Amino acid sequence: MTVLVILAVAAASACLLWFFFGPRRAQEAAVEASVQRATIVVAGGYSPNLVQARQGMPLQLTFDRQESGDCTSQVVFPELQVTAELPAYARTTVEVRPARRAGAGRLR
Repeated sequence: MTVLVILAVAAASACLLWFFFGPRRAQEAAVEASVQRATIVVAGGYSPNLVQARQGMPLQLTFDRQESGDCTSQVVFPELQVTAELPAYARTTVEVRPARRAGAGRLR
């Protein structure tokens, strides 16, 4: 009986570790008329929380904010020097313009 309890706790712990620290899959931005586009739902977090985009091509991120908490009222990409206010219960499009043309890359 004790062995079964230990195995159950070990299995539950492994599942929790995988859920919180496992690999994340990126959503690839769709390319439409030489502009990349992705929609991110903001509701207790960002979904998806990782967007894969090509460098050197303009990127439009549409944030669909479905809450009113202060923690998600602003989005900041310091490496890209982009900051935007996200009004509660509204859709906001943030444009990221490339500084230079290069190969494939990631935006997190």
